[in-house]
Amino acid sequence: MDPADRADLADLADLADLADLADLADLAGTIAEMLGVLLARLSGGELAAFLLRRAFDYPYDEIARLLRTSAVNARQLVRRAVVPRVAHGPARAPVEPTVHRHLVSAFLVAAREGEIGALEALLASRGVRGAVDATAVSPPWSRAPRPA
Repeated sequence: MDPADRADLADLADLADLADLADLADLAGTIAEMLGVLLARLSGGELAAFLLRRAFDYPYDEIARLLRTSAVNARQLVRRAVVPRVAHGPARAPVEPTVHRHLVSAFLVAAREGEIGALEALLASRGVRGAVDATAVSPPWSRAPRPA
C-alpha cells in the first residue's frame, strides 16, 4: 500500500471518529431532553425508580434499599412512571437547570462508563428527589379541602 492510500485511510478513520462523535452528541442531546421531560412529569421517587429499573435493570429490592422503601412500593413507583401521563400529561413542575445538568451528567457517566455510583447517590439523595418534589404543583384533586 502506498503512503497516499494510507493517508486516505487515516482521513476516513478520522471522519468515522467525527461521525461517531456527532452521533454521541446527538444521543446525549436526546438523553438530556428525555431526562428533562421525566424531571418535569415524575415525582422524585418515580424518577429514581424508573431510571434505575428501566435504564439499568435494577431489581426492585435494590431500588427499595436505595430509596428507603419497600420492594412493593418501588414496583408501584415504576408502574406510576410508565402510565400514559408521562408522555402526554402536563408538567408537574418547572425543571431546575442545575438539577437537570447534574442528572444528565451522572446518567451519561453511568451509561458510558458503567460507573453508576454517582447516579445512585444523586437519585437516592434529596438533591434530585427533593428538588423535583418541592417544586411540584399538586393536582387539584389531591389537595385537601379548605375548612369553611
